[in-house]
Amino acid sequence: MTPEAAQGTRRLRVGCFLGTDGDYGGAGRILWNVLRHADRIGIEPVAVLSRRGPGVAELEARGIPWTVWPKEDQGVAAAAFRAVRIRGLVREHDLDLVHCLSGAFGWRAWELRALRRAGCPVLVHTQRPIPAASPYLRHTDAVAACSAYLAGELRCDAPVHAVHDLVDAERMQAGRSLRAELGIPPETRVVAFVGRPRTAKGIGLFLEVAASGLLPDTRFLLSVQRGNRLPDTWDEETLRARIAAAPQVELLGHVARIEDVYATADALLLPFLGEEPCPAVLEEAAVAGVPVVTSRGGSVREYVEEGLSGLYVASPSVQNLAEALARVLEGRPAADRRGGIAAWGRERFLERPIRTLRAIYRALGGGADRTAEAC
Repeated sequence: MTPEAAQGTRRLRVGCFLGTDGDYGGAGRILWNVLRHADRIGIEPVAVLSRRGPGVAELEARGIPWTVWPKEDQGVAAAAFRAVRIRGLVREHDLDLVHCLSGAFGWRAWELRALRRAGCPVLVHTQRPIPAASPYLRHTDAVAACSAYLAGELRCDAPVHAVHDLVDAERMQAGRSLRAELGIPPETRVVAFVGRPRTAKGIGLFLEVAASGLLPDTRFLLSVQRGNRLPDTWDEETLRARIAAAPQVELLGHVARIEDVYATADALLLPFLGEEPCPAVLEEAAVAGVPVVTSRGGSVREYVEEGLSGLYVASPSVQNLAEALARVLEGRPAADRRGGIAAWGRERFLERPIRTLRAIYRALGGGADRTAEAC
């Protein structure tokens, strides 16, 4: 029984502005996983898509009402019109509060001003730093940052809460091994890299470790995920040229069922070189029960329980990374190790965020004393 049912109160109706038309991973997955766990959080969600798209099928299968709010950056002349429309949307769907991803309204975000003036509480969720002058910090009632590290970097008058992203545990623990498909024998050790092909993500070091020969009888899988192209992103020609020097590496490209990569790997190697604000791959790996070898930059230390879910390497050289991987791969039997990691990951990246979000929603929406009136 949910807390709301036990207390005899109605659930808060939360408008989740996704800023996208489907779950494509990355930051956009944050609110999709909120929708998937709405019953456990104790809310009645209304999904607001940027346009009709692939996500509609899942929403309708789950019985979640949805509507469309285009992400636009129109000028001041359009601000009044959009302000009237957003208030109408709130009334139409009887919303108690709005939970939006940073960027969901475009960079001007006229809607945030209108919601505040109408007295509708707003929670902004972010996976990355936001400039202090941004409307997403100036016109919100609270901010959910995906790590304590990121929360400490934000400069905002509104309360800032550290809320690790919810992970879809059922999905991450339901992967199927790709070993047979890839021709990898059961006894061969498998190390994977999951992420965007960027220098800051440590893809170069991953390939150097694979080519070093320090881990014989080991296959390396490279799952390159799609995303915005940043200056340090490798193009396909560079990527394939580097892989040619490491025949132990299998380029998988973008894998939609990323849980299958986790089910195949004995360990992940993610030697981040920058200050990572929110490495979601570490959350997914933990819930899937896969140990990781990584660095400590930014928020990474919040995502790995050293000695249980993985190891940190203070100076990520090829030698140090290979030695850490050898220790992880020679640990306890795989099933035993994965079960312990998954239990820790589920509590850290599912149960705890559910409790935190429930408390934030109640504080913003009025909790048990909230009446049935919309904003």
